[in-house]
Amino acid sequence: AIAGIVCLGAYFYWAHRQPSRETTGKDVAPAVVVPAGNFTMGDDEQSPLREIYLDAFYIDKYEVTVARYAKFLKTTGGVRPPDGWEVASLAAAHELPVVGVDWHDADAYCKWAGKRLPTEAEWEKSARGTDGRTYPWGNDEPTAVRANFSKSSEDPYKGGLAPVGGRAAGSSPYGAQDLAGNASEWVADWFAEGFL
Repeated sequence: AIAGIVCLGAYFYWAHRQPSRETTGKDVAPAVVVPAGNFTMGDDEQSPLREIYLDAFYIDKYEVTVARYAKFLKTTGGVRPPDGWEVASLAAAHELPVVGVDWHDADAYCKWAGKRLPTEAEWEKSARGTDGRTYPWGNDEPTAVRANFSKSSEDPYKGGLAPVGGRAAGSSPYGAQDLAGNASEWVADWFAEGFL
């Protein structure tokens, strides 16, 4: 009977415990928890407004850096380098976000790191929180203090990108950074009106 009570208590604790606020994967990149709950997804311009419930999940705090992606390429050996990789100086671009990867490359990286791509709904909740904000930091227009934007360069590794995590003022409500500006990010799925 005592063993049963201990097992039941352990199960209850395990099933109802709050996830830790940060964790790391095989790539040693920090990930932040986005708690379970409802949020309003969409904007009624590009996709309809709707209430969505999501279980708790983790999302990387920072974009994948050139250094972390280089480690992935070296470890796996069979994955092709992303577009423009040959012009990226690993020393100079070390903390810049990797660009030029396709969906399959991003998915392969996540699997290697023991993670997965977020769904579109998870990414949007990570960026907007539950209060319907327009940007990760709120509703104020983007500024250079909050996001790296409006920069173009033939070589994104020389002038177009900024080091990941360099704009803490642009953090999301959960602490994820660079969810607006800097580099585009992949999600596991996509929006299509016929699937609502």
